[in-house]
Amino acid sequence: MLDLSNMSIAKVVIHTIPERNGDRTAGTPLFAKTVIKLPPGAEVTFQKRITESLGKSSHGIEVAIERDSLESFFNISASLMHVDDAKFLADSQLLAVKLSQCQANLNLAASKLIIVAGKCGLGKKRFLVAIKADLQDGFTESNDGLAHLNELFLTPSQKLFKMAFLSEGVAAQSVRGLYDKENYTAHLFDHLMTALETKSAAYYFYSSFFGTSIADSDKKKTRDFFDFTREFINSSTLDRDEKLDLLDALRVDLKGNSAIIKVDDFADQHMREDLAEAYVDFMKEKSFPSGAISKDTEFIKQRLKRRQKMKFGSGVEISAPPDEFSNLVTIEKETAGQTIIIINGSIESME
Repeated sequence: MLDLSNMSIAKVVIHTIPERNGDRTAGTPLFAKTVIKLPPGAEVTFQKRITESLGKSSHGIEVAIERDSLESFFNISASLMHVDDAKFLADSQLLAVKLSQCQANLNLAASKLIIVAGKCGLGKKRFLVAIKADLQDGFTESNDGLAHLNELFLTPSQKLFKMAFLSEGVAAQSVRGLYDKENYTAHLFDHLMTALETKSAAYYFYSSFFGTSIADSDKKKTRDFFDFTREFINSSTLDRDEKLDLLDALRVDLKGNSAIIKVDDFADQHMREDLAEAYVDFMKEKSFPSGAISKDTEFIKQRLKRRQKMKFGSGVEISAPPDEFSNLVTIEKETAGQTIIIINGSIESME
């Protein structure tokens, strides 16, 4: 999980990304002239905005770093974490040029690209974040940049922005100018994404510019674990009560306090040996990771709260809290066309 505690900000630059030219070629960015040193109040605003966008309760997602060449966002940004102000100002221009080029085929309004470097987490790990802020909200910039920053981050209605966040997990020198992507994690926020879906995220930003893939985010992997496990349980030869018990166990595990999910752990804790082996093989066929993944239930939290239903051919339905269904509803006997059910509770009302 991304640890944004103890955040401190060391450097900020603001570049202007223009609209594309009339011939659909990339516009030339207006580069920042200085590195901004934030006063305490403005730094707190930055910290809050980043945390709200990428923190635990946000729609931000972890993404997989795909491009790590010398000219990639990853390698440029990893380098920017370790340079002085003059080098930071100069090399951050590479990111502004990259963004302008990536959106040359799109008819987008002018925007600001804010590059922020600092440290965060218990270990005070280095990070760099690139924020693209659209200008429809009428933001202005003063000579020192602070008026613009206050307007951008303090206005509650500001929604139109995207954020590419790179954090250093292991500090290591580059080799021939290249950094190892395995030592870093990447996170994305895009105002186009929702709590339930990532497909709307702008491809030009997360892929062409950021050089990442959203396919392997923790939110998506947690949702896949839930969906694939349900699919396996429902397609198994288990009787109805056993299926209900496993579905209850799945919901309980995902709503529990554990920060990780692991296929083997779920199988070992809730399934007999032959079923567990079949389940592990099934998840392998689905190309689901065999190791532990960070649990993030943002995409499925409403489904975890949903009451579990039992439907009958006659049109009758019974529903109960998903965590308690097997304790509240007992199938006593089932014959052709008839089912005898015992419900733990008395009738309180009828509608």
